[in-house]
Amino acid sequence: MFRFAVCAVLVLAVLLPGAAPASALEAMEKEGHWGYSVNEAVGAPAREDGSFAGAGSRLANVEAGVPCLEHVMLRWLPRDCVFTGPGASAPVQPHPTAVSYVMVGRSPDGDVRFSGLAPGAEFRAGTFVVPGEGKQPFTMSSLLGAFMRAFEWADVVNTSWGSVTSPGAYEYYSDVMDALCAAYPQSLFVVAAGNTNSPRWEGSRGKVSQIASGFNNVSVGALGHAPAFDRLTENSARLPLEVVLPDGRVAGRRAGVDLCAPGEFMRCAACPEGPHAEHDRFLTATGTSVAAPVVAGCAALLHARARELGQPAEVHDARVMKALLLAGTRVLPGWSNGADAAGVTRRGLDDAFGAGALDAGASLRMLEEGCWRSLRVGEAPCTVDLGVHEAGSELTVALCWFVPTRLPLLDGVASAADLPGSLPSRPELVCGPLPHATLELRCEGRRVGLCDAELSPTQFLRLRLPRTGRCSLVVVRRADVPRGGEVGASKELAGSPLLCGLAWKVTPPELADGERQDEASAEEPR
Repeated sequence: MFRFAVCAVLVLAVLLPGAAPASALEAMEKEGHWGYSVNEAVGAPAREDGSFAGAGSRLANVEAGVPCLEHVMLRWLPRDCVFTGPGASAPVQPHPTAVSYVMVGRSPDGDVRFSGLAPGAEFRAGTFVVPGEGKQPFTMSSLLGAFMRAFEWADVVNTSWGSVTSPGAYEYYSDVMDALCAAYPQSLFVVAAGNTNSPRWEGSRGKVSQIASGFNNVSVGALGHAPAFDRLTENSARLPLEVVLPDGRVAGRRAGVDLCAPGEFMRCAACPEGPHAEHDRFLTATGTSVAAPVVAGCAALLHARARELGQPAEVHDARVMKALLLAGTRVLPGWSNGADAAGVTRRGLDDAFGAGALDAGASLRMLEEGCWRSLRVGEAPCTVDLGVHEAGSELTVALCWFVPTRLPLLDGVASAADLPGSLPSRPELVCGPLPHATLELRCEGRRVGLCDAELSPTQFLRLRLPRTGRCSLVVVRRADVPRGGEVGASKELAGSPLLCGLAWKVTPPELADGERQDEASAEEPR
């Protein structure tokens, strides 16, 4: 059964900035009635050098409905930005209105408090919802068609929609979406982890949603304790994932959340249900549904900046972008990946926080400074020189790859327009083995850190250098973990070089010490 991963929201009927004196708005914000601006929460500018941030990037949102383009913050969007999967309708809904605003809302007067994160990006909004489909609000044709149209076009595809399955169940739709990610590696797929940490979810409480459980996406948890945003919201998913293979066997566990972003009392555009003329209202929203588009909007800023700098095409690969986002994160109170005294971790990511809290500024600096690589890892180890760094410096490193999964029905299909008119409800999947590689950090030729998370598509290190010296990263391909079972598992996707995105951040000792002191002084986060 599919149930929406929709934000918990508190509706506030408020007027546009121009309808009230600035002093009145500031008083409302001070009293906490106004929510938090996504730009102020992340520290991103809505305008850069006189133009809207994100110009030159392409963003898409896909879910069970489309945004209200009459809202004053979305009115700048062209009417043909809306698309549907085959047979789908396009109902205007509050949820996609709020989500779209977070990404590309544009205040008419440029006020950063009322703009989204990438108001300069090109934007399209798609839906797969089919009237009368009941508990499952889509057909396979409408679902694949809508998402394919987004992946064909966008740098970043966001969905704040999902479902939750029972523990121990094989999650077919996560493999379907992994197949689309693998087919369109130029598109980063950002997904809300789910608002499942409440009693209403019973046995699935805290479980990451089915769509977010895929290997090839970026799964986003929500941070609360605003305005610090240093702990999970009460409803954010946080449990490790059981890796359930197609034949029902449980291979083990891995972290289900990749990173977290602000997601509490965020100011969003409001769209009342049904016909209405209130196109200047806002609401505050809490949950992963708003945290995910925060990450998607920041990813669009990375794409825009890379194009502005004329960087190589490889930086736009989803695996590189994911690595930049994860390596740029800041540590959160209580964060741990289980690393021992020798710097060895078998998890890489924290089960609840993933890599940590989104830091868009750090990811942008890493992009600009060339702290990333696109690697092809074969039988021989790949080594990347990082230069000389001082003892006590903190190194944060992310290595990301895709798990090979394929939908044979897409063979020979050039675009969503070429999809067959009727598709089976559960098309065959070809599930390749789970790739395995280790990430090692060396200083003066000696190992100081190792990540060996066997079932994860992400290897992650965060550690302090024990000595001053020349540092390097070494990536070694290990034996793949086979998958098997009822959906056409195959070895045909094994054996080729593993394409990886690698990114790293070096924090000097004095700054790293300050961050750790802030972490230690924070209250208990979970």
